[in-house]
Amino acid sequence: MTLSLTKGFAALPIRDNNLLKQIRREPCLICGTTPCDAHHLRIDFETKGMGLRPGDDHAVPLCRTHHEDLHRYGNERLYWAMQGVDPMKYLEERDGQSKGS
Repeated sequence: MTLSLTKGFAALPIRDNNLLKQIRREPCLICGTTPCDAHHLRIDFETKGMGLRPGDDHAVPLCRTHHEDLHRYGNERLYWAMQGVDPMKYLEERDGQSKGS
């Protein structure tokens, strides 16, 4: 079930457990390993507020090692650049597939 609520004028992040399960079965964007964690991208999806993360529609597959590395590194934009991976391309392809099905 996909859920997007509005509070005032701001949309709350989408939560979708089925999408997260699908992402966790996909290979890591960096090394191709499975299974994966669903990492919630914060690049270009700045979530304001303590404890809030971007919506599940902004999650990408990362193996546990790379997921932990990214969080330890801290600078998400630079981390992805150093890995030579564009996570936004993954989101665009996934969105294109879901709209085409």
